Amino acid sequence: MNNYHYCIVSGVPGIGKTTLANTLFVDFVQQGFEPVRIYNSINEAFEMFKPEINQVFYFDDFLGTTAFNEFSLERNEDKVLLTLLKAISNGGGAKKLILTTRDYILNQAELIFEPLAYSDLKTYLCTVSLRNYTRFNRAEILYNHIYFSDLDKNAIVEILRDRTYLNIIDHPNYNPRIIEWMTQFKKRWSSQENFVEAFFKALDEPAEVWRHAFERHLSLPSRHLLLVLLTLPDFVKLDDLELVFQDFHTVKSNMCRFVMGDTDFRDALDEVEGTFINISSWYDNSLVVQVANPSVRDFLDVYLSENLLNVSSLIETAKFFSQLVWLWGRHQIGGLRSKKPYQIKPKYRNLILQEKGSFSNSLSLTFYSSNPFLNREGRLPLRIAGRIIFLLDVNRIIKSNEIYELIEEAISALEERAQKGEEAAFQLLRLTDRLRNRDYLLRVKEAFISSIQGYAEFERYLIFKCRHSYLITKEDEQKIEQRFKSLYPNKNFSDYEKQVAIAEVGDPPAHFFDKQKMEKLRRIEKLRPKPTDPNELIIDLFESLA
Repeated sequence: MNNYHYCIVSGVPGIGKTTLANTLFVDFVQQGFEPVRIYNSINEAFEMFKPEINQVFYFDDFLGTTAFNEFSLERNEDKVLLTLLKAISNGGGAKKLILTTRDYILNQAELIFEPLAYSDLKTYLCTVSLRNYTRFNRAEILYNHIYFSDLDKNAIVEILRDRTYLNIIDHPNYNPRIIEWMTQFKKRWSSQENFVEAFFKALDEPAEVWRHAFERHLSLPSRHLLLVLLTLPDFVKLDDLELVFQDFHTVKSNMCRFVMGDTDFRDALDEVEGTFINISSWYDNSLVVQVANPSVRDFLDVYLSENLLNVSSLIETAKFFSQLVWLWGRHQIGGLRSKKPYQIKPKYRNLILQEKGSFSNSLSLTFYSSNPFLNREGRLPLRIAGRIIFLLDVNRIIKSNEIYELIEEAISALEERAQKGEEAAFQLLRLTDRLRNRDYLLRVKEAFISSIQGYAEFERYLIFKCRHSYLITKEDEQKIEQRFKSLYPNKNFSDYEKQVAIAEVGDPPAHFFDKQKMEKLRRIEKLRPKPTDPNELIIDLFESLA
């Protein structure tokens, strides 16, 4: 932060990314920086950008909470992000930027968007890992959560008895999120339950943390509401959630012979608000729903994979195309072993392949559905180029005539939509990379040229020209040059073409950390006196709770 003025805090779920980022954010506010929270889009940072004052910007889960979804990005947002990073870095320290993401989500984003891959964002990563937590760090986290909790005294006594806290600290599944869950909600545990036993059960089986409440305490409508919410964006309009809920709830209730009520949706909202979900007001004063904690989504994903009959019902009752994208592409993330990368594989694919007809039919029914993703102005616009890319990927496996006909129809509509400004150049460029049919390529090329309306998009045209020069005609070149001149009268397109380095988005510094400072910290650590008993400091700490 001192050298480059921004960092990306990355790590596995529940490791403490948000806590570290919040600490950094508060520290800069105390230094006199104006705080700016970004909730939905990188563009919000530019809207709040004030050159004359010191500001610290903070965007938690900037690529999504549990998976990267390209359909949630606004036009050119990949380039907007890089522009912001460059502005922050060149600001002389007057601006700071803190971003958080799960490391596998960053990997997914870099695979999809070339500018992010070229920029080598990992140079700026501050990765939070349990390996970086000392045993005393783990003890401090547990101690602080207990100290500030409203736990019953008997529960605290149980943890202190026989120094049980040492076994918690040394548990292989130790995770700050589990510690928070087990210590912060007194009402979660009945007086009959053995608190320490429940604590170790949560550590042994992390998914059980939410399962206890989901299966034992929630009504059927509430469980249905949470399952459909899993397939929707991080922030979803209340009306959209109700639309999806009603059909799914009807189908599932008929299966279970559950008697439905007129107030099931409202009753379910009341039951889970404040624990599983939060309801708040959006920029346009409409109500939006979000999962209260990313670990809720993680649990629901595990639960859904164990109860695949629900997946069939979600496919059948889908109202938004993005729900089917999520179900098709939802990934199982493998654990990190030594230096091997995360293993990512489709989670519900086998079931979907057994129900090709139902999935294909739902794709056709929802293809032109509105976009449930939101920005400050409301819904993100519907863009079908990205949806065609998805259909192409699906049909390489499913080989459905219904999907093939849908692709043909959608490509025919692209140029007219592009002329109206309803398609994004970056998605059309990606579409051309997926097409092999020359007729399709020519039609998408026309749509792509029609969509070019800004500086970054002219750069994408040069990328397209480099890759598909055989498709570019003199008429195309003249059209581009005329449009460039109309937008930038004082600039010459041929000069612009010479200046743009297509393959290089940035030249990041070679090192993120200051080596001298790190070496100094290591020397201090060596000089620090070590207790004869390795447990001494931890035992002293917890005895203060007695």
